[in-house]
Amino acid sequence: MRAKTLSRLAVALFWLSLAIAMVLETFLDAKILYSFEYRLFSSILSLTLIVLWVEADAVARRITIRKRLRYLIVFAPPIGIPVYVIRSRGLLGFLRFSGWFALCAAVWVALCGGLAALDVI
Repeated sequence: MRAKTLSRLAVALFWLSLAIAMVLETFLDAKILYSFEYRLFSSILSLTLIVLWVEADAVARRITIRKRLRYLIVFAPPIGIPVYVIRSRGLLGFLRFSGWFALCAAVWVALCGGLAALDVI
C-alpha cells in the first residue's frame, strides 16, 4: 500500500513539475529560460522525479533493481527507463508505456505550439 502511494506521488510530482515548467516557459523571459542555472535545476529536478518513480514502482512491483540498471537510469535515462519498463512490465507494458508517453508528448507539443502561434512564447 505504501509503495503504491509513493508511486502515485512520484507520478503526481512529475506532472506538477511539467505544468510548472510549461507556465514558466510561457511567462519567463527567454534570457532566464536558457540560463545555465535554470537548465541545471530543471534537469536535476526531472532526473530526481524519474528516479523516485522508478524506485517506488520497483517496490510496488516487488522487483529488485541491479546496480547496472540504476546507473543506466541515472546516467542515460533515454536508455535506462525503457530497459526498466520492459523488465518490469514486459513488451506489452512497454508498448502501453510508449503510447502514454507519445500522447503526453503530443499534448505538450500542441499546447506549446498553440502558445507560440499566439505569440505568448
